[in-house]
Amino acid sequence: MLPVALTVLRLLKAIYRSRSDKTFRAGLAFAILILLSGTTFYRAGVGA
Repeated sequence: MLPVALTVLRLLKAIYRSRSDKTFRAGLAFAILILLSGTTFYRAGVGA
């Protein structure tokens, strides 16, 4: 469990440090958009 927590912490630190880069922000926003749209379409198709 500790390795997962450390990995998540490292990810959050990297996102925090890279937030001023426009390319990084655009990529992060795009990844979140893909995640949300995939979840929405999955739930609509499965009916869960």
